Amino acid sequence: MKKKIGIGLALGGGGARGLAHVGVLKALEEENISIDAIAGTSMGAVVGGAYAQLGDSQKLILLVHELIDKFDLKSGWMEFLCHEDEKSERREGLLKELGYFVRRRLIYVVGASRISLEPEEKLMRPLKTAIRDEPIEQARIPFAAVAVDLASGDEVVLSKGSMIEALYASASIEGIFPPLESNDRLLSDGGVTSLVPVDAARQLGADFVVGVSIPRIIRKERGFASGIEVVLRADALTREKLT
Repeated sequence: MKKKIGIGLALGGGGARGLAHVGVLKALEEENISIDAIAGTSMGAVVGGAYAQLGDSQKLILLVHELIDKFDLKSGWMEFLCHEDEKSERREGLLKELGYFVRRRLIYVVGASRISLEPEEKLMRPLKTAIRDEPIEQARIPFAAVAVDLASGDEVVLSKGSMIEALYASASIEGIFPPLESNDRLLSDGGVTSLVPVDAARQLGADFVVGVSIPRIIRKERGFASGIEVVLRADALTREKLT
């Protein structure tokens, strides 16, 4: 008789904010809540896949520190992904908004001539360094990473095969990294179709799914001193509503 899986965890994306999933897993352990299946999107897939292999939040914390070192979260494209809307000092916040606004449009310009800003290895190498490239089926906890097939538009749930390839596919943010070519599919960031992969967790057999989303914080503004502030505010609100 097939073992019945109880509690599933669906970990959403959110760039570097997705590292907060580590705290969620640690809290569940402290409350002695056993997780029987994990599905993840983007950074949620990276954290979830690592935890599915390790089954221990303390080991996961060490692994995440290693990933942070390898990813170099404070430079280049990761600064773009880690952008914060909630800086308390207005001038600093405005400069960061302006920087984000310009970098975002630079992506459009560069993207017109090549498929991605960064080569595949920029993401693949840190994943291979920190996470074991074993078949997903060998993980301690049943796991699935969610990606989208850019060719067909279909959502793809990766629960078998290479762990590293599944994590890369789910976390390869469109325009930043090239999609993963696999079986005539072009696999890219799962957040395009599934911000919090509840359905994927259910496919693993979970009866009850805990969904975890790490949203941006949009502060209320009391006024605007210039036209550029209005444009930047509108851009930030658009990003918030679309995610």
